[in-house]
Amino acid sequence: MAVVTLFEEVNFGGASISIDSDTPRLSQIGDGWHGRVSSIQVHSGIWEFCTDKDFGGLGILLQAGKYCDVKKLNLVLNDTISSARVIIV
Repeated sequence: MAVVTLFEEVNFGGASISIDSDTPRLSQIGDGWHGRVSSIQVHSGIWEFCTDKDFGGLGILLQAGKYCDVKKLNLVLNDTISSARVIIV
């Protein structure tokens, strides 16, 4: 099973939520995660994170690892991720 934890602040700070399946609208999980992601820990699998709902817009693939500041990956991604999906389990 592929698992990822999303964090509200850089360096894995603030609120967090873990997901283990395709999530076309981050706004509909927890207390709404659209535009809140600033750091990511991919526990397993390869994931695609997209700036628009339903896996649209700019996307980036991330493999297992810790990403303490998503704007270092791509300036557009900070606080703009709106959907996430598993590419490889």
